[in-house]
Amino acid sequence: MVLDDSVQLVNFIKARPLNSRIFGKICEEMGSVQKQLLLHAEVCWLSRGKVVSRVFELRDEIRMFFMKNYLRCANNHADHFNDFEWLTLVAYLADIFSALNELNLGLQGRDNNIFKVEDKIETMLKKLDVWTNRTIQKNYNNFPTLAAFLESSDGALLPTRVQDEIINHLRALKSSLRNYVSVPDKK
Repeated sequence: MVLDDSVQLVNFIKARPLNSRIFGKICEEMGSVQKQLLLHAEVCWLSRGKVVSRVFELRDEIRMFFMKNYLRCANNHADHFNDFEWLTLVAYLADIFSALNELNLGLQGRDNNIFKVEDKIETMLKKLDVWTNRTIQKNYNNFPTLAAFLESSDGALLPTRVQDEIINHLRALKSSLRNYVSVPDKK
C-alpha cells in the first residue's frame, strides 16, 4: 500500500510537465539537493527502491507541492506526508530496498560463482533474522533512514502497528528469498 501510494504520487507529479516544473521550482526554493523525483518503471523492480528513497528524501517538498497546488483535489496525497506511521513505513522501505539492491548487485558480475552467490544469499538470510530480532527489541539501527527519521522526530517511538508490520515483512521476505533461491534453512 505504501509503495503503491508512493509510486502513484510520483507518477501524478511526473506525468504532467507543468506539475514537474512546479515541483522543480519548489525544490529549488526550498534549497533541496535533488530537484526531481524519479519515475518508477514497472519493468525494473530495482527502480522501486530508488523511487521510495527519493520520495522520502523530498517528503517536505512533495507535501508543499500538494498543499500549494492541489488543495481541492479529491485524492490529496499531502495527507500521507502528515501521517507519521506512513512516513515511518516509507523510511523502512527505503532501507530494505537499499539492502535488496545491494544484494542484487552483489549477485551479478563475472567473478561470481555458485558458491559466492550461495554465501551472499545465506548472509542476507542471516541478516534478516538479526534485523527481525533487533526490531522486536525496538532497535532500528540496521535501518539508517528509519532510525534517523525517528531521532529527528524528537525521539518519537515507532508505533506498535508499524513495528509489527516490519517484523512480518522481514519474516515474509526471508521466506520468499529462501523459496525463490531454494536455499535450505540451516538451523
